[in-house]
Amino acid sequence: MTTLEDLYYGNIITIKRIHKQGSTYSDVLGYIDCHQDELLSILIEQQKEILEKLKSCESELCGMNERQAFA
Repeated sequence: MTTLEDLYYGNIITIKRIHKQGSTYSDVLGYIDCHQDELLSILIEQQKEILEKLKSCESELCGMNERQAFA
């Protein structure tokens, strides 16, 4: 792993990221949780599995983009 990758993955910690309650970031996280819970309550199991796969792929893609932008 390169030094930049170590930094990205948190193997080397330079600062501690804190998201304050009531911040825009914190608010958006709350909205995501709320909407996800609402959606999961109306989906059947097969649809929930598809949603989890979609979230996993989006997370992986987001990570790739973040690593590239960081580097």
